[in-house]
Amino acid sequence: MVNGTFSIQDDKALPVFAPPYTSQEPFHFSGMTSVSIMYRVRASQIQHLVPRELEMEDEPIMTSFFVHYGTSTVGEYNEYGNAVQVKYNGKTFDYYLVLVLDNDGAIFAGREIFGYPKIFGKTNFHPSAGSKVMTGNVERPAGRSLIEFEFAPKAPLELSAEPTISKALNLRVIPSTDPTKPAIKEFVAVDMQVEFSEKWSGEGSLKFNKGFASVPWANIDVVSYVGSFMGKSKAILTNEVERFPL
Repeated sequence: MVNGTFSIQDDKALPVFAPPYTSQEPFHFSGMTSVSIMYRVRASQIQHLVPRELEMEDEPIMTSFFVHYGTSTVGEYNEYGNAVQVKYNGKTFDYYLVLVLDNDGAIFAGREIFGYPKIFGKTNFHPSAGSKVMTGNVERPAGRSLIEFEFAPKAPLELSAEPTISKALNLRVIPSTDPTKPAIKEFVAVDMQVEFSEKWSGEGSLKFNKGFASVPWANIDVVSYVGSFMGKSKAILTNEVERFPL
């Protein structure tokens, strides 16, 4: 009889002999191209997707973004996310309803470490679509389009000398064998530092293909558009977070 040799004290994701990500290091992203579209919705359409501890306006601002990560600690991939602006303890955050991508390392790290609600799906992003208009869509499952966007750039924007800080508040829940008591339940405040090398204003629009019960985060009507931009950037996501046990 012999014993195994790896130490269970190591801070590694499962399977520990081939972890999908390394939790001890910052996550780096480069070669990013993204389109962000800001708009207002009726709070009544998304209240059931937002924890009662968080406060929203009657018509809160939401952001939908499509991004291509050219190179990163967890590989190359496309991602869609939508987030609503909320307040918690007097501070303003983006609370993500969902992020859709098809990179397992990015999904596992985002959910397990930071509480981002990442799910498997297909995000198509076409910065070059044969015209000045960028297009893309989100599919879940593959082949069923749920959200479509287009963006037409207008003019370059002045860049800040300091990185842009994306402040997110995530609900991180790790279940346990006792269904009445999760192993972990907390809010996690995460700052992602984004450094833009190029940023353009433009006109963006979204189409939500509503009506599917399994994807309530796509059952949204845009009340009005607030603004849109396209950017090329790099980013860093560190383990320096603020935690609020629930």
